[in-house]
Amino acid sequence: LNTKEKDYRNLNILQLVEDGKKLKNEFELVRKDGKLLNVLLDIEELQKDRYIAYCTDITERKVLEKSFARKSKLLVEAQHVSKMGNWTISPSYEIIEWSNEIYNIFEIKGQKLPPKFQDYMQLVHPDDREIVKENLHRQFTTKKGLLSYKYRIKLPAGNIKHLYNISKQVYKKDGEIDYLIETVQDITDRTDIEEKLRNQRDRAQMYLNIMELILVILNEKGQVTLINRKGCR
Repeated sequence: LNTKEKDYRNLNILQLVEDGKKLKNEFELVRKDGKLLNVLLDIEELQKDRYIAYCTDITERKVLEKSFARKSKLLVEAQHVSKMGNWTISPSYEIIEWSNEIYNIFEIKGQKLPPKFQDYMQLVHPDDREIVKENLHRQFTTKKGLLSYKYRIKLPAGNIKHLYNISKQVYKKDGEIDYLIETVQDITDRTDIEEKLRNQRDRAQMYLNIMELILVILNEKGQVTLINRKGCR
């Protein structure tokens, strides 16, 4: 046994089985060449005082489990950094699953199960609820592949977030739609920046229009990229 399994070195395994006590059935062994092995030990009572033990090498499975856990952790971290998550919904409008980042985007804390569809719709901005309903209905009733759209959510605290949604259909073997995968990204910061830039551009355009000078801006190819109203006249 590996040194960290030393608590099991001096146990009477058969006595544990007879007493009906739970036995840790996964152990880490050290081969003579120093290589570590993970094994699964199962003990079955055949008759009184007779037992059979099964020992299975599960090293490869443990490696795959660790690899999966590592990749899952990286995925969660990537979703958090990019403010992107996903959730799935069935044709009966039952929300099947929400990723951790979806909970963060919708600022839902302390809830382990996905909300009901009605509760989700309550978080969608009232002016955008029809957009969400129409797009979900379209995805469930047509087979046009990916569908992307934007909508807003209004949270209980009163703050509004802008979301970018990509909807993907997943089919059953018979060709019917099984469920939708909704990938959502919080684009609030980007939307706010774009709005500020638009306001600044509109303000600059207004100043240019009231100027008595002709202003024309050309690019390297000699094409007009900006001209004020005086220049147009």
